[in-house]
Amino acid sequence: PADPPPAESEAAARVRTLLTDAVRRRLVADVPLGAFLSGGIDSSIIVGVMSGLVREPVRTFSIGFAGDPRFDETAYARLAARRFRTAHTEFTVEPSSVSLIERLVWHHDGPFADSSAIPTYLLSRLTREHVTVALTGDGGDELFAGYLRFYAAVLSERAPRWAREAARRLFAGLPDAGGHRSLLHRLRKFAGSASLPFAERFSRWMSVFYQDQPALLPACRDRRMPLAAL
Repeated sequence: PADPPPAESEAAARVRTLLTDAVRRRLVADVPLGAFLSGGIDSSIIVGVMSGLVREPVRTFSIGFAGDPRFDETAYARLAARRFRTAHTEFTVEPSSVSLIERLVWHHDGPFADSSAIPTYLLSRLTREHVTVALTGDGGDELFAGYLRFYAAVLSERAPRWAREAARRLFAGLPDAGGHRSLLHRLRKFAGSASLPFAERFSRWMSVFYQDQPALLPACRDRRMPLAAL
């Protein structure tokens, strides 16, 4: 039989130890070190651990978005930077940065649907002017189920099929307004796929052009449409 799960306090202590050890290993370098800081849980934890392991202030770097405060997290990054007394630097992404798509397609060497690739590339390029290696909080959401889609997966598995189908019909008739981050949009996306088999519904929640793919992919294959259009 499987071992019983540890108590919450024991699990938390174990995670703290493993995380501290992992960060300590990555501080061993003969080049300047820094860290990406968004102000979110993951990057703030990494920076907090780093600040407890080094004598000098940690060099942190953040990127903001000009003209769209909904996606600008620099205010949270500043809070974390003050809390851990880092040497903090901020950069700003302009709308013209979308011109980097063709270059990013070349670097990724394949389909990559995460729009955060643009600010990540710019943040990496600009940070390289100050330090050679930067630690990040990437992977925390995957490891600790931090994305909403993980909660949606559990909820959809527990809800009876008739309830999922009723939700799909209800939200299908409502207008989709407020942008892709709005609560209504997310509810529509959840309900629209909740009655599908688990693997397919999870795939749809993660997709951007899912319903358009059959039409778009042949066009790209025949070179009638540039890959960047995806």
